[in-house]
Amino acid sequence: MPTLIVTVNGPFAYADNFPQAGTLTLMAPMCSQHLGGISTIEEDMQYILSDYNCRNHPPNFGNCKAHVYDLRINPGDVCSPQWIGTYVDCVTPSKGLDVKQWRFWLRVPKPNVLVPINPVQAEIIVPGNQATNKGVYAVGVRLIYNNWDGQPIPLWYCDRPARNGNGQDVVFRFGNYGDDHAFLEIDYTSPLRDDKDHEDAVDCFESLMRNLGLDWSIYIPPMKQFGHALRSGENLESGKLNDCKAAVARVSST
Repeated sequence: MPTLIVTVNGPFAYADNFPQAGTLTLMAPMCSQHLGGISTIEEDMQYILSDYNCRNHPPNFGNCKAHVYDLRINPGDVCSPQWIGTYVDCVTPSKGLDVKQWRFWLRVPKPNVLVPINPVQAEIIVPGNQATNKGVYAVGVRLIYNNWDGQPIPLWYCDRPARNGNGQDVVFRFGNYGDDHAFLEIDYTSPLRDDKDHEDAVDCFESLMRNLGLDWSIYIPPMKQFGHALRSGENLESGKLNDCKAAVARVSST
């Protein structure tokens, strides 16, 4: 069976086995001017998620809608998915999860393996606690489907096929490169670049935590100015291009 590798960048929360067992929901917080996109390495295989909620909304999330996308991957046999690495672990808020309070949701089947990408040194700051939770946290995830069926992957929006600007159904197709691997990328990023002080990353993390009912913040040690060597423990990847790569959250049901 071919292998599908999906690389996810951006400040998502990953709701495990939600809304039903076997589903992983990527929840994008209300980060200003951020856009989500999905692409393969093939020509014309990129789609920007054009329907989403905006931070500038009336009280009580007025005018916000349920923007739910589905990547209809056929994962094959997935017995016991493995989470590898360190994530910020959170529980489902007591009030539950309301899609209207997020920029959008993107649902995928559970993969065989979830691996952290570009983990960075950081401190999770909880108000009222003297000690911080120092560690190496994932700022993205690689989803590995070992038994994918190799077929084109359609994208659906609100239980209907998503359409591109030409009115065509959005379907991600893959070329044959002589091996059994295919690659898909999911990004949720802002236009802010070269943010060596990681201000956008902190803002993204705080937005993510607010959506989960928490007032946590994060501290990421600043990287050195360009042209200077990085010392051990300094983070280049968290400041590369679009700096919204703060720690991502794994959300459990308990």
